[in-house]
Amino acid sequence: MTVHSESTAAWLLVDNHPNALGTVGFMRRDYVNFGFDQADVLLCVSYELQEFSPAQINPTGDKQIIHIHTIPAEVDDHYTLAVGIEGNIALTLDALAQQLTPKSGLLAIGQKIRAVLQEERENMRLTDKLGKLTESI
Repeated sequence: MTVHSESTAAWLLVDNHPNALGTVGFMRRDYVNFGFDQADVLLCVSYELQEFSPAQINPTGDKQIIHIHTIPAEVDDHYTLAVGIEGNIALTLDALAQQLTPKSGLLAIGQKIRAVLQEERENMRLTDKLGKLTESI
């Protein structure tokens, strides 16, 4: 299972977690969108339509969406629910986790996205170091 967060929840999962593929929401085609393209099912926890358009994660409206939140889901053509669960999020996720068989690691598409993200982060670090070096000269 790959894990993506939106910008207000980015702190919930560190970037170096083996299943983390980054934050979705700001860019039109974030790297993480390529993971959504391959998904059959989206498990959306505490998502609300005003955070970003669901067309970014379900452009053709064909994904099965499981929505978990403390309030009822807002829906549209790109965010129709297969299952909606309203209640305590932590208890719901704990109960769901007990019913699933964990699998570690990422599928090939997740590994490819993660490699691109890591390469970009390294390039940003090098650029930042070069900028600091240039400032000190």
